[in-house]
Amino acid sequence: MIVSTRWLSKYIDLPETLEELVQTLTFTGIEVEAIQKISALPETVVTARILNSEKIPGTEHLQVCIIDYGK
Repeated sequence: MIVSTRWLSKYIDLPETLEELVQTLTFTGIEVEAIQKISALPETVVTARILNSEKIPGTEHLQVCIIDYGK
């Protein structure tokens, strides 16, 4: 199972270091197979919610989308 520390912190108070967390999890019987640090996305990557999409007449695969990206 893959668990992020951000998700885990919503449910428990995390120790100060990752090593302490691994030690605590192992002590309670939860095996930690690997630790993987994932970098933040570059500022040029933006996520958005598609609010509406309409097919462009005369095309097979193109659509115009109305999006909300939070700004």
